Amino acid sequence: MKKLGIIVLSLFTLVASGCLKDIEPFDFEAQLEKEKPIIAEYVAANLPGAAYNERTSIWYEIVDEGEPNSYVYRLDASTGLVVSPAITVNYTGKLLNGEVFDSNQSLTGVEFNLGSLVPAWHYAFLPKTVDGRETWGLTDMGLKKGAIIRIVTPSYYAYQNNAHGAIPANSPLYFEIKVLDIK
Repeated sequence: MKKLGIIVLSLFTLVASGCLKDIEPFDFEAQLEKEKPIIAEYVAANLPGAAYNERTSIWYEIVDEGEPNSYVYRLDASTGLVVSPAITVNYTGKLLNGEVFDSNQSLTGVEFNLGSLVPAWHYAFLPKTVDGRETWGLTDMGLKKGAIIRIVTPSYYAYQNNAHGAIPANSPLYFEIKVLDIK
């Protein structure tokens, strides 16, 4: 039995190492340089009033700021990290060629824990600071109930060099997000 376990482990190691050699490391700077003109052209044509966040290279446009006092972002006392809220949203995600890869526009929306989503969504939701700690958030107050934001993110803050369903590897993405609830 012990011999079978060693054989299985050896086979797994061979298969895993063979698969790993095909994965290219993600070079953020090089990929961002390729994506910047594509993103800038998309933003100029589709979001001419968008703001640019230099730290993340994410473009964003606030369509509606939402209800100012509907949610307060806070830090977890034990970890010092921002507590990831549960969000209920309507959203549309598109490739920059206009192809919709995912959408939910139902009356009840769809609920996510913010911590389970791509980093671009974190930066879209979080305020720039929480209790004096920088978060890389895009806006001063963060997204609140009723807020609508449009973002265009480099692939680094989405799926990087990994294909994900209908999303090809190294794809900058557009999202329109409407916050139905946040808690």
